[in-house]
Amino acid sequence: MQRIITIAAILLVIQIGLAAFVLTRGTGKHEAFVPEGSFLSFDPQQVTSLSLGSGEGTTLSVQKNGDSWVAASAADAPVDATQIEALLQRLAAEKQGLAVATTASAAPRFHVAPDAFSSHLVLAGESGVLADFYVGTGAGYQRSHARRSDSDDIVIIGVGEFELDPALDNWLDKNVLKRDRDQVVRVVFPDFTLARQDQGWALESASPGETVPDKRIEDLLDSVCGLSLQTLVSPAEAVPLFDQQPVLEYHVEARNGTRTTYTFAALADDDSAFALRLSDQPFYFKIYGWLVKDLQSFTRERLTAPEEELPAAESTSTPAIEPPGEAGTSLQQQP
Repeated sequence: MQRIITIAAILLVIQIGLAAFVLTRGTGKHEAFVPEGSFLSFDPQQVTSLSLGSGEGTTLSVQKNGDSWVAASAADAPVDATQIEALLQRLAAEKQGLAVATTASAAPRFHVAPDAFSSHLVLAGESGVLADFYVGTGAGYQRSHARRSDSDDIVIIGVGEFELDPALDNWLDKNVLKRDRDQVVRVVFPDFTLARQDQGWALESASPGETVPDKRIEDLLDSVCGLSLQTLVSPAEAVPLFDQQPVLEYHVEARNGTRTTYTFAALADDDSAFALRLSDQPFYFKIYGWLVKDLQSFTRERLTAPEEELPAAESTSTPAIEPPGEAGTSLQQQP
């Protein structure tokens, strides 16, 4: 009996030793996979155009125009250059991970086939196409299955499908109406004109003792130079609106001698926003209603009234900006 116990103990020690040897030798082979190769091979600085298509047939084409980007598929509407360039940087940094499938027959199942995809992106430069790939079904938070057009390998990249919606509203430059206030020299409203002078801003044609406190001038300049864009309005909808009396019209003159006229019109079916036409822009803009009402509140009486005579409601807080309306607005240039 004692001999059997001894033999069993020896066998147990041998088994433990073999297991330790196998685990030690296999450590290098079982380390977590770290992708090293790039999913795409392109330099973001070389990209001059981007085409983003959805499986539903919507396509957004954007082109680089100097330091800015415009939507070539929407009459060169201004798009957010920071957003475009951030996407290019992320795509260029994506690594080639392990393939979840490697056959052409698997592509439709992951929605990365030429005739069955969620998103199709083509990046091009002066030398031609730099990257051509499909993005399909989601693979977790901000992760999607993807396939290059020249490969059957389906991998996972760190871009969410919702980030590639080609609707124009998702890519518009919402700050295109903002102005550099240091370049503004004159603001002409219906019943007053403010002009920049050597000693600061002053009210033109002021009556004796009629002055405007610096704080109210600052408030006016903030409102005039800080306009933000909600979306664009199609010419078919906007043109008839400007045949009526505008709800507000004013002019802004710059140091370089240019004069821009801002004309606001009420929308036919939306009392929370207004349409805006600029004399130097080929588009019609949709502006949040609270921004326009703030501009309407600037009158000569308000600007020059003594502090104690101002209505208590003058001091207002900036409301939160609501999300843009429905995406996919059809755009054309003003006729």
